[in-house]
Amino acid sequence: MSEEYATDDRIRELEAELAAAKKRLAALEKRQESDAPPAMLQDVLDGIDMDIHITDSHEGTILMANARMYTTYSGTIVGRHCWDVIRNANSPCPGCMVEQLDDPKVPSVRWEDYNLAAGGWFEHIARRITWQDGRPAVLHISRNTTEAHETARAYRRSERKYRRMNRLLRLMADNVPDLIWAKDLDDQYLFANKAICKQLLRCSDPELPLGKTDLYFAERERRWGHDHTFGEICIDSDQVVKANRKSGRFLEDGKVRGRYLVLDVHKAPFFDEDGAMIGTVGAAREVTEEIQRQQELDDIQSKYRLILENCNDGIGVNGPDGFFRWVNPSLCRICGFSEQELLKHRTTTFVDPRDQNWVWDYFRQRLDPEQPDPEQVYPFRIVRKDGVVRWLQASVVKIEWNDRPAALVFYTDITGRYPHLD
Repeated sequence: MSEEYATDDRIRELEAELAAAKKRLAALEKRQESDAPPAMLQDVLDGIDMDIHITDSHEGTILMANARMYTTYSGTIVGRHCWDVIRNANSPCPGCMVEQLDDPKVPSVRWEDYNLAAGGWFEHIARRITWQDGRPAVLHISRNTTEAHETARAYRRSERKYRRMNRLLRLMADNVPDLIWAKDLDDQYLFANKAICKQLLRCSDPELPLGKTDLYFAERERRWGHDHTFGEICIDSDQVVKANRKSGRFLEDGKVRGRYLVLDVHKAPFFDEDGAMIGTVGAAREVTEEIQRQQELDDIQSKYRLILENCNDGIGVNGPDGFFRWVNPSLCRICGFSEQELLKHRTTTFVDPRDQNWVWDYFRQRLDPEQPDPEQVYPFRIVRKDGVVRWLQASVVKIEWNDRPAALVFYTDITGRYPHLD
């Protein structure tokens, strides 16, 4: 009887253990079902071009990962710790940003770092969520920003290079005496060096002209009470260059604060890489003193020319070849030839054939810098265009004519002064 009771008790124990086992199996199956996201949600996440995974808040175990995660990282992902998959680490990452989510007041965190395992830069967003079975979890979304970092780095390199070139251009332009500038199609300054600011625009800051025109500075000078007429002329030459689409050279002048200023200006259009004209560039050098000296020289030359042209003696300029370069009216009167006729011939053209050889030798010796100056020339005969023979006395002075050696010859008609010659 006691053996039967013992057998029944054993059966009941086994049945209880079996029931408990079934219960645990059912719970495990339910847990596994809850860990797997719905198929539709998985498809949606797999279509997103970012790394997305969900981890258990306490254990750090990855509960779900989209397809992009398997592209970025290798091996099995779900069921492994996040630090193992993402960092190839054996323990949680020091200073993990996700730990900030332990504060209920922090719903999400954002950061960016370089991932050695993936070999690139990533921007991360982590947010607290509740998993399907009620467990606290963390949603991780990561975007690969390596290309953006490379682009930004290339941009910074390009910007540094541009700044260096800009500083170099500024240094070069500011250390030459020439006025240098660039303007857009509306004649507004894009660049102005120190020389143009100081000499023409009358401003100390080279950034001030940017976006302004010559007329702005001309009107400003007049408002300040200065005698200023420079500025309006420049507008015309800008228009010429833009209309012709070719470089040009101009002499521009006017008053700047009452001082007369003359500039030798070179201007040219400049184009972008597509060939479209986008503005003009210019360089100028002050030539005020040169122009004034040239005007003074022209005045002196005019006075001397007036004297020479009204001198009673004949005067001519001959080159080393003996041809006339210039003659005064008195020489034409003495010889009976016109100015045009004399300029086509040598000085010996109107010399009597009996005297031509020694007169020509005299002139050549007189112009030879290595030969001593000959003695005073003897009187010689000429044959006028009308056939009349006259006696002349010549005096030769070495000069330069158009930067070349020449002879200034004074011809004096001595016919009748010395009867024995006649």
